[in-house]
Amino acid sequence: MKERSIKPELEVFDTGMVNIAKYLERHHLITGKKYFNIIPGNINTASATIGSVDSIVTCLPADSVWSVGGLGRFQLPMNVVSIVGGGHVRVEIEDSIHYD
Repeated sequence: MKERSIKPELEVFDTGMVNIAKYLERHHLITGKKYFNIIPGNINTASATIGSVDSIVTCLPADSVWSVGGLGRFQLPMNVVSIVGGGHVRVEIEDSIHYD
């Protein structure tokens, strides 16, 4: 990826995964502005709440770009959280194929 100047999409489900991104940054495996997709709302991820998203966003490296897309029924509420919080919106997530 570095040889081809490809910027990775860093999909994170909780603050621990942000720590991994910071580790990669410290070891110069990823550099520059980072793009994070925050995906809460599963039993083994951060909960789909404003507080959880805020905790993750607060941990992101400086100058990061981020979006939120909730899993399943949390897709639309988490999109709203992202818009209100100043992030971007992830749509067409494979876990949210139905919307009533």
